[in-house]
Order: sequence, then structure tokens, then C-alpha cells
Amino acid sequence: MELNQGNQLNHSMITSDMPEISDILDAEHKTVGSVSSTMKELRVFLKENNYNSMLPFLDAYISITNGVTDWRDEDKFNSPDELSELDIRFAQLYFDSVKEYIQSGEKNKPWRTYFDYVERQDSKPALELLLGINAHINSDLTQALSEQQYTNRSDFNKVNKILGRSLYPVLYNTAVQRRDIETLGYALLFPCSLIGLRKIKGWRKSSYTRSTREGLDLRKIREETEQNAETLIDLRHNVGKSVLTGKVFKYFLS
Repeated sequence: MELNQGNQLNHSMITSDMPEISDILDAEHKTVGSVSSTMKELRVFLKENNYNSMLPFLDAYISITNGVTDWRDEDKFNSPDELSELDIRFAQLYFDSVKEYIQSGEKNKPWRTYFDYVERQDSKPALELLLGINAHINSDLTQALSEQQYTNRSDFNKVNKILGRSLYPVLYNTAVQRRDIETLGYALLFPCSLIGLRKIKGWRKSSYTRSTREGLDLRKIREETEQNAETLIDLRHNVGKSVLTGKVFKYFLS
């Protein structure tokens, strides 16, 4: 099995003086502040136990959550309590998948392809980030929206304004830390960053629309999310062919 740099997959070798992952992720959350604290504890755990390729997505998630919290404190949302309930359930779906993976190596959909990818030696920060966003938005968000019966589209759309300012610093800092020239170029090249952000916003819009439909088929949504992840990996690792044929532009501009 190929391993990413420092990515520890022998789950029995987790640092002995660290808390168990269940101690961190089994906490019951009543507030977004509690969720944020758990994210920070999880980050320490991942760093100390060499799950380094899982950090880009978590760092982005922490940054976005902090941005939403700031806006909530500034009374920029119409129904902040309703949004908080959604955020708590949304985060729990991520926590559950991470716990299963670290405890037993279980790779549950819609996170299976993401976990497979972060184990690779040739994984790239930009794709580690994007695959995490894909799983969490295209599947987890749809599920959370449906379960919470969330329909405040105005507040939901306001979060889009937080994404860019939250994601770019994470992408840039990760590229510098990992000395990844390709990801650094993507972060610095404004049109590419803008196109990527546009795609993510499109995912959020689609997730919201799906969640309002009757007879929501979560199994099908998870399968489609995994297929989308495979497409992203194919575009990245066949980037020359993808650019020449226009495949990459067709995907991100669709």
C-alpha cells in the first residue's frame, strides 16, 4: 500500500499519550463553539499521529466554521440558531466518518475515495482539500439539510461569501508547508482559484436543491459523490490530457 508522507495507516501505532479518537469525536455538541473545539482537538490528534494529508480539508473546515461564527456574532444571519443546528449535524457526519476510519480503517461512503487518496504517496494538497469538500458538501450536506428540514436559503447562500476568504489562505499555506509548487501555482493563479470556488458553490446549490425533494435516496447520492471524486482524481493525474482535450475546463465550468 502506498502511503503519503507521514500518513500513519497502522491504526494500532497511534501515539500512546494522546487521547483516543473516540474521546475526541464522541462528544455531544449543543453549540457550534463545541464543534469548533472538537475540530481543533482533532487537528492536534491528526498532526501528532501523522495523518498529515487529512489536514488540508480539516484546516479549511475550521477556517470556514470560524468565518460563519464571526458572521453569527455580527448578526449577519436571519436565523442563526437554525443555522447552528444545521452546522452541528453537518459536522457530526464528518466526525463519524473520521472516527470509523481511524479506529478500524473503515472507509464509509461518501468518504471512501477521499480516504483512499490521502493514503497515496503522490497525493496533492489541492486534491486532498477538494475531495474532502466533495464528500462533505455533495453528500453530507444534503443529508444534514434533509434531516434538519432546513429551508432558509438566504442564510444558506450567505455562507458562499465566506468560502473564498476561508479556503485561499489554507490552500496557500498548505502548499508552502508541503513545498508543493503545483498547488501553490493554483492558489496564486486567480482565474483557477475563481473557477474552483465557482464549482464548490455549485455543489452547495445542488445539495440544497436535492435536500428539498421527496424520496431522497442517500445511497444513490453517496455513490454519485464517490464517482465525482474519481473524476476529480482522473482530471488531476491526467492533467496534460485533460487540458489538451478541454475536459478539465468542461468539468469545472459546468
